[in-house]
Amino acid sequence: MTERPIIFNGEMVRAILDGRKTQTRRPVKNTGMYAVDERWHGLKVKDELIRMATQCPYGQPGDRLWVRETFALGYNPPFVYYRSDFYLLSKYFDHRPTNQKGSCVPYRVKWQPSIHMPRNKSRITLEITNVRVERVQEITPIDVLSEVAPREIKCGFTFDYFKKLWDSIYAAKGLGWSNNPWVWVVEFKRV
Repeated sequence: MTERPIIFNGEMVRAILDGRKTQTRRPVKNTGMYAVDERWHGLKVKDELIRMATQCPYGQPGDRLWVRETFALGYNPPFVYYRSDFYLLSKYFDHRPTNQKGSCVPYRVKWQPSIHMPRNKSRITLEITNVRVERVQEITPIDVLSEVAPREIKCGFTFDYFKKLWDSIYAAKGLGWSNNPWVWVVEFKRV
């Protein structure tokens, strides 16, 4: 069993904590050469990507992922704050942000980017249950619910939300929804 880090934004961390998110999709790197020749080599490309699934950079079933998220270290006593817990962040009102339980964050908290979170500060560990390779547009309605994990389940809205979310993260990198890139589909459960 191997452990690797993975970054999630605050909304996705809340969905994992609520048990609503059980999948993530991440672009497969170095597949640009396949996109051009796919219409001529379609079957060979698919076979190659299926073979590549055994080399997923996120791991294989049974491996674990520890979640990196935006955090801050508190003082007196030492404490870790997780930004995803604090949803009343406002620059317009003079109040301290509070989490869902009503506890306040000290004024002088300095948020640290998720990329800098050390393993011993992570509070979420995920066990990989399945890994596969597919095109981003091959996502099914059931997978959309496991991926986006909306609080209000409206199928059409959820699918549109996933497209917009995907483009907001990857379109600038040339991996937008309309480009239909190959993705790693990593299914997991929280441990």
